[in-house]
Amino acid sequence: MKQKNFLQSNGILKGMVILFDIGGSRMRFARSDTLQTFTEPIIVDTPPTYEDAIVEAAQIIGNLAKGESITAIVGGIAGAIDVQKGTLHASPNMRAWIGKTIIKDLERLTGAKRVVLKNDADLAALGEAVAGAGKGYQYVAYLTISTGVGGAFVANQTLLETRYGTEPGHQIINEQTGETLEEVVGGRQLEKKYGKKPKDLGKAVYDELAKRLAVGVHNIIQLWSPDVVVLGGSQMRDISISTIHQEVTRRNVMFPYVPDITVSTLGSINGIHGALAYAQKLFLEE
Repeated sequence: MKQKNFLQSNGILKGMVILFDIGGSRMRFARSDTLQTFTEPIIVDTPPTYEDAIVEAAQIIGNLAKGESITAIVGGIAGAIDVQKGTLHASPNMRAWIGKTIIKDLERLTGAKRVVLKNDADLAALGEAVAGAGKGYQYVAYLTISTGVGGAFVANQTLLETRYGTEPGHQIINEQTGETLEEVVGGRQLEKKYGKKPKDLGKAVYDELAKRLAVGVHNIIQLWSPDVVVLGGSQMRDISISTIHQEVTRRNVMFPYVPDITVSTLGSINGIHGALAYAQKLFLEE
């Protein structure tokens, strides 16, 4: 249903919408006046405490609004969202945010009429499907390999909606040790394991990571059977797509061919693109 309370009689959105993407390392914000485009995103480090982060987020949103009425704030955050409570249920990389009343706090601090909170990987997937590497494909699976690992599935440019969002990064890929995909290739876990920044790890490490990531990609293909798998996030700068494709092809026995496997074209702002696409569906479409 179209959200008529947010539209003028001619169907144009009242006021403006603020878009955001908050992860364990960075926060991104942009403004959209027509829900067709958005301003150059503001990108800052995510403060370590929830209290500092939510105040800084509200300040940035206020600066973007320039004193004008905010129709809605739409964006994603890293972790499993309890939609009914408007809180973060679980997030290994944003523990300080768990259980906090994020929606109510943003409404109170910004005066926005409505705040819509989604999983950040959900919106990144939607952004890639609508405007990025997945554009033109009917079924798009997305994985982000960054501080942590997340992902989602988009069919016909529509996000697969679930109770808490999907968490493919927490699939167990080693039954003996209980290791999850995120524990194997997530940036924070790699830094703990090797004692250095992921970008400083050598080629041998990343060659092995490509093979282990391929296990997760294979599982995602079996689960969602997409036309394309889009891989995003900072870790993909050093992980070989060709190695992943070779390893997935070696394992494939169920489907006639392996889907395309490619890298994000929207980079670190795919979540902003996804927030825009999600807002369009909420406020402008029947």
